[in-house]
Amino acid sequence: MDFAFEEFFCICIQLLNKTWKEMRATSGDFNRVMQVVKDQICRALKEKHLSMELFKTNVFNLGYSQIVKILQEEIHARNIMELQAKPVIELREQVLPELKELVKQQRLDQLIQGILFDKAPEKHVVEIGSGIAPTLENLSNKLPIAKLPNLLVGKDCPHTKDRKFSKAYVTLCFSLMYETEDDEKTSRLRRRSKPANVCYLDRRLSNATQQRDAFFGVT
Repeated sequence: MDFAFEEFFCICIQLLNKTWKEMRATSGDFNRVMQVVKDQICRALKEKHLSMELFKTNVFNLGYSQIVKILQEEIHARNIMELQAKPVIELREQVLPELKELVKQQRLDQLIQGILFDKAPEKHVVEIGSGIAPTLENLSNKLPIAKLPNLLVGKDCPHTKDRKFSKAYVTLCFSLMYETEDDEKTSRLRRRSKPANVCYLDRRLSNATQQRDAFFGVT
């Protein structure tokens, strides 16, 4: 080919214009566009092409969206490889127990400290569920606030009487009490209450089948 370099240059300029439009670039994005075009050309040159037309077809198929997808996959693969490196695994094993204990202690301190909520008259239902940080939509059980006449804490909680808890953890226990329809019909003067949900903070205190966290939301 007598004019191979000139033809190659023309293809690259066409690619630059194509990529510029795909990226919706402005004058301030010139360096970023040039970096993408360079990546497109280098990747296309890794394959052997028998003609300039084949090269043009290949490099034009590597659009901006395709380049972004390829780069994301490469970064993801590189991150996985780095996380599986022996030094990283050893470091994770060393710091993970300490981090878990730190997070646990911070949560306990926050529960002990407590928090004040603004009054919201339009909020009349407590939503209860279990799991690992569920969203409000995933909380399946609902209890009207009007039927929660009492909140028991510490050793007054029903579940603390059936289990042997240390005093430190008993002080962190609480139970929501709710009123059933039968209780309401039987006597309005003497209101009987039943436990709605039990929450204890240390997972070591419960059986493996009961190791679930309780979450509450008001709607």
